[in-house]
Amino acid sequence: MAQYYTTTADIYRIFGELPVGTGLLATADNGEKSIDGFEWPLVRMLELDTDANNRDRGKRFTEYLAEQQLHLIQYRCERLLAKPLLSSNAPLVRAGLRRFLIKRIGRRLSHPHVGIESLFASGESIAFKEAECAPAVAMASLALEGSK
Repeated sequence: MAQYYTTTADIYRIFGELPVGTGLLATADNGEKSIDGFEWPLVRMLELDTDANNRDRGKRFTEYLAEQQLHLIQYRCERLLAKPLLSSNAPLVRAGLRRFLIKRIGRRLSHPHVGIESLFASGESIAFKEAECAPAVAMASLALEGSK
């Protein structure tokens, strides 16, 4: 039977790249929002006992999953950057809760990348929470534009 134990956000929380308290949704297994609460579901997903050795195996598996997700996002970025209408030096824009992934991809591709906050007029800045929500705001703006 298919089980839903964890999400990719849990992986980045385990590695300390996402703060533990981020995200409004409950954990996939309705467990506690803590490092232990994120690690054990991954170990269970692999059908391993919850001992220290298996916890290490679970962590290696999460590293593999994170790398696979990064490869997928990188592949999609490369496809977008290859489009002829886009300038070859158009930067990748880091926005959203996992904007650290775009920074990593920009470095791997030796391609310019900027935080969304740098796109605002000088003197203006946006808070961390606003940068997190930027992709949702962009989608809402596109939806409004499309409904006109």
